[in-house]
Amino acid sequence: MSKSYTLLLAAVLLLAIFAVLPAPGNAEANVPVIVGFSDQPDEKLVRQYGGTITRTYDLIDAVAVNIPEGSIGALAREKKISYVERDRKVETMAETLPWGVDRIDAELVHASPTLITGAGIDIAVIDTGIDYNHPDLDGNYQGGIDFVNDDSDPMDDRGHGTHVAGTIGAEDNDFGVVGVAPDANLYGVKVLSSTGSGYTSDVIAGVQWARTNNMHIITMSLGSDTYSQAFKDAVDAAYADGILIVAAAGNDGNRPGKGDNVDYPGAYDSVIAVAATDSKDKRAPWSSTGPKVELSAPGVSILSTYPDNSYATGSGTSMAAPHVTGVAALIMESDPSLSNVQVRSLLQSTAIDLGDTGRDTKYGYGLVDADAAVGGTPPDPDPTGGTMFVQDMDMWSQTRGKNINVYTSVTIFDTDGNAVSGASVSLIMNLPSGGTASGTGTTGTDGTVTFKYTSKISGTYQSTVSGVSKTDWTYDATKNVVSSVSLVV
Repeated sequence: MSKSYTLLLAAVLLLAIFAVLPAPGNAEANVPVIVGFSDQPDEKLVRQYGGTITRTYDLIDAVAVNIPEGSIGALAREKKISYVERDRKVETMAETLPWGVDRIDAELVHASPTLITGAGIDIAVIDTGIDYNHPDLDGNYQGGIDFVNDDSDPMDDRGHGTHVAGTIGAEDNDFGVVGVAPDANLYGVKVLSSTGSGYTSDVIAGVQWARTNNMHIITMSLGSDTYSQAFKDAVDAAYADGILIVAAAGNDGNRPGKGDNVDYPGAYDSVIAVAATDSKDKRAPWSSTGPKVELSAPGVSILSTYPDNSYATGSGTSMAAPHVTGVAALIMESDPSLSNVQVRSLLQSTAIDLGDTGRDTKYGYGLVDADAAVGGTPPDPDPTGGTMFVQDMDMWSQTRGKNINVYTSVTIFDTDGNAVSGASVSLIMNLPSGGTASGTGTTGTDGTVTFKYTSKISGTYQSTVSGVSKTDWTYDATKNVVSSVSLVV
């Protein structure tokens, strides 16, 4: 057979193959979603709509699914389904790559008579992985998992997670850099790829892994501006089980510091959102702002570990969050009896107040202070008496098939600028139909309670606080920063 004949035959076969393929655009592409159930997940129901389950969880009643886009609406209308949400991408908070350790006085804690260094505290770094061969990290690295490649090797192929890990726990070994908690146990949980992005479903799997493996702290220098019920349920469950959760507030701020732009998961009530400051204790102009900002930490030109035995400087709230994580580890070692809620309270009460007096939307409670926090006395989580008011309200919506979920969050503070937990908040919502709906909820440790109303009607929704009460406390509505907000759906 001649060469020319062979080529001709190949061309004919290739055309034949093309002829049996569907026309472009006829095949419906699968899309990644997270499906929440009112009870146990029903895998058969998912398959009925052409879905393929990619991840299952025991942390929440949900599964990650690849499903034809045209089937999403029908699946969402099934009675067993609580929600179907797109599996959104999350990303690292900074890529412009430690004076910070010195600024928060962590070195004073290391040198204290008791030598507090974070020993025995297990920290899950949910990020791009960790370069566990780095000479400043290899002694503290204790293992991990890779949800990007589905294996047990969370080697960092981006650098971001290694940088975060170094700020938390680079070893005190006379070279390189030293971390805030240089003897803490570091676990790499890889959920972000070499591009610095990943999916919410993998991050939830990372949170579940951290709970299953009894981590003391989860740190996440990643985020998204899209709310996820599944992600919220996951971090809430981990926090309820005693894990302290720290996250970057985000790099979506503006120079004047206006607006509410804290990214998720930092914006969830169970997570500590950390803003970034520079060497002069000023907020970085890109650091996200809003009522969910809880603490501040150094986040500009931070030197830390980097892959291939190197070091690099980075800027971002990604660099700020691990400072708080490290301080939390020092507190936990100094007093193992403290709960995650008590550790969180200590971080708040001992922070150096910056900006407006009390908690504010740029710095939260202020700059984290390791020396003050370690050995400090946790404040009474439920002080008696005082005057409280509405500090902040926010509304947002999500569409679930034919249903519209309208959310309203209300945050209660006292006149000293502290969040008030355990306050009963009553809400009235004016509906597009002209009717009203009402509800009552109780604030959490951050002073926030979130209400949910499900409807099928588009239009304007207006929520108004009708009352706030708590034993031995006074509610002063005249001090409310805001008491009513509206949302057009």
